[in-house]
Amino acid sequence: MHKLYRPIDKSLKRLKYLRVNRYVSTTACLGDKVESRVEFSNGRTIHLETGEYARLADGAAVATIGDTSVLITAVSKGRTGPSPGFMPLTVDYRQKYAAAGRIPSNYLRRELAPTEKEILTSRIIDRSVRPLFPDGFCGDTQLSCQLLAVDGLHDPDVVSINAASAALAVSDIPWLGPVGSVRVGIIDGEVIIHPTRRELSKSSLNLVITGAESKLVVMLEGSGNNVLQQDLMKAIKAGVKECQQVIKAIQQLVKEAGKPKRTFTNTLHVPEEILQAVRSLSEIRLRSIFADFSHHKLSRDNAVNLLRLDVTQKLMQGFPETDSHLANLAFSQTAKTVFRNLILDEEIRCDGRGLSELRPITCGIDLYRPLHGSSLFQRGQTQVQCTVAFDALENMPKLDYLLEATGGHKDQNFILHYTFPSFATNEVARGGPVSRREVGHGALAEKALRPLLPSNFPFAILLTSTVMESNGKHIEDWPVRECKYFKIGESTHKITFNTVDCDDTASLACSNGLHRNSKSNSCAEGQGFKQDPLCEDPIFATPLRSSSMATVCGGSLALMDAGVNISSPAAGIAIGLVTRYNENNKLQDYKILTDILGIEDYMGDMDFKVAGTSKGITALQADVKVKGIPLKVVMEAIQQATDGKGTILTIMGDTLARPREQKKETMPALEKITVPAHKRSRVVGPGGMHIRRIQSETGVQLTWQDDGLLSVFAPNHSAMEEAKEALAELLSDQEPTLEFGGIYTSTIVELRPQGVMVTLYDNMPPVLLHNSQLDTRKVHHPSALGLEVGQQVKVKYFGRDPASGQMRLSRRALQASTAAIKNLHKTEPV
Repeated sequence: MHKLYRPIDKSLKRLKYLRVNRYVSTTACLGDKVESRVEFSNGRTIHLETGEYARLADGAAVATIGDTSVLITAVSKGRTGPSPGFMPLTVDYRQKYAAAGRIPSNYLRRELAPTEKEILTSRIIDRSVRPLFPDGFCGDTQLSCQLLAVDGLHDPDVVSINAASAALAVSDIPWLGPVGSVRVGIIDGEVIIHPTRRELSKSSLNLVITGAESKLVVMLEGSGNNVLQQDLMKAIKAGVKECQQVIKAIQQLVKEAGKPKRTFTNTLHVPEEILQAVRSLSEIRLRSIFADFSHHKLSRDNAVNLLRLDVTQKLMQGFPETDSHLANLAFSQTAKTVFRNLILDEEIRCDGRGLSELRPITCGIDLYRPLHGSSLFQRGQTQVQCTVAFDALENMPKLDYLLEATGGHKDQNFILHYTFPSFATNEVARGGPVSRREVGHGALAEKALRPLLPSNFPFAILLTSTVMESNGKHIEDWPVRECKYFKIGESTHKITFNTVDCDDTASLACSNGLHRNSKSNSCAEGQGFKQDPLCEDPIFATPLRSSSMATVCGGSLALMDAGVNISSPAAGIAIGLVTRYNENNKLQDYKILTDILGIEDYMGDMDFKVAGTSKGITALQADVKVKGIPLKVVMEAIQQATDGKGTILTIMGDTLARPREQKKETMPALEKITVPAHKRSRVVGPGGMHIRRIQSETGVQLTWQDDGLLSVFAPNHSAMEEAKEALAELLSDQEPTLEFGGIYTSTIVELRPQGVMVTLYDNMPPVLLHNSQLDTRKVHHPSALGLEVGQQVKVKYFGRDPASGQMRLSRRALQASTAAIKNLHKTEPV
């Protein structure tokens, strides 16, 4: 070794020494790597490893399927002070063009803001690992996900979930995992584990399943093409079974390379004497509020807020050493227990409905005349307005190479935009970019409606869903989205809670890294809260999960109102769950709720959204807050969702049962006009002048197709007629019919070094008669033959060039010809 790196002179001696030591260090690093392999029932494998990368992180793991590899690191830091009231988990998944062998196509040639694919993958990872963090652990935790390589065959999302599970399992971060995740497809009734992209194109189901030990379901996310209920159940059972193989492999990694879990203080622990005091002060009154069916969302929240203030004041008088945070925490736990017991013991829901009963539903369509399609869907206090807009296919986003390689690209003939403004929950909030929650809800509704669209629809479709009002989630001391003013002692602080992932969770962070004391009006950058803020109004409204399902219902009506020939109407519904466990942590009792309210979502243990038609299921998403739910409960929830979905479709059918047959006057028009190759220059004009003039005067969009057709998209039929008249004027001429092989008299209008420009008839655009076609002899310049401008020569017509459309004329072919000569000019040649 030393001979290989023998120094040549003194200047290189230090360099060679460093190279030798670097080699030794790399060998030691490779020796620490621990690997594990998962083999599934169909022979496909996932490779897991740890110990080679990011060794300073609390935990790191690489998962590989095929040639797609993802590195995930886990880092957690403890918090000082009271609990923030939520698990501050941040999942940051980023894709790199280099992993696909590409260079970013933007101006900076760098990865920019997270794409929709990255946001959705971050959410699915978060929802898979969050439920297994122990209660009371509130350390700042971050999962950083790096795409190392992608083969274009396997989507990195499932690989990322397994890598995240392995990274948390081998780390010292308190976590009750591991979990395993698989992708399931169905081709010709056969369940396929980890299908490739080509197999997914043939599959009627694309389902991601995350499971825990004992075949418990932690997360579901999927889409399908009217998948039958029994097929979906079969796929879930098969997927959960395969998840156990991943769990065993990760457990083997933990045995060989795992760290002992660190201890932590349960920040949600409330002393028993304080909890008893809160119960005695509030339990009866809470029962009366939750059992008062006359309450709506705002009145119920106000009643609970007033009771909270009264109880916390009395508690702090009786226990002077108790701070306000502990008092509010005790009240929140008591309220949650009372609410859940009413459902489990007496089957009483706070709005008086039965467990499987829907809220009142009303529908409306054709709201405004200029819109191509519109609808208003109201379910209880959830109101969604949907509009449909048609545009030319050419205006849709272009193909992105990285999204194509990672499975994030889709046919962009249909886009759904979901927005949740703050006024929907009577809140005041600062405007900004689309939140991750809005991206996730819109993606779910888009999955539900996309399989219903016709494959040959001529227009691009934009479906916009705006939540006008929502029975938001009942968030007591749980900070979400954006809060305004909080009191800490005698001072008031303004902070922002930015939702970083998919669940009802948020990351406690000051807006732009600053937090301001509104009294002193002073800012400090980078300072952290030493105390947990106590909100004056602790019940907040955040986007209700049923608003995404209302988007499916309203979107289906809007599409039919616009005349889109969808295969069948679709509807969606959210199913909830309330559970009770015994002392051995075994499921003792549970109740499944249909069409849950926001408060039932927050107080409950599951949010299971199912969308589809009367024939089958097109999209589903299940999030749980417990350590997993049994398959039996999942199957019952699917059945209850199917029943509720059928009822909603019946109500929607009373408003509009099938797509509108008679088109609206405001509907756009699309026609394709064949333009001969030799006339395309007329349409374009000098520098594109003619096309720009027609587009500006008529409002149409003109696009050349690959086959030479001119696509004309007009916002309405009158604009189409006006554009067709303008095009007809450009294309019209008095061109006589020319006979192939005919001999004609042409007039020279210009001499050029390469030939002469001639015309065959009046008002004809000149065409080139090349030197090679002037004479049988070689001609370097037309003047050598004595040709002049205005002179008439005889030429033979050989049709038009198929590429350029220009006439093909020849004088040389006539030098030995005796055919009849035709003169198309009005004046006889001299």
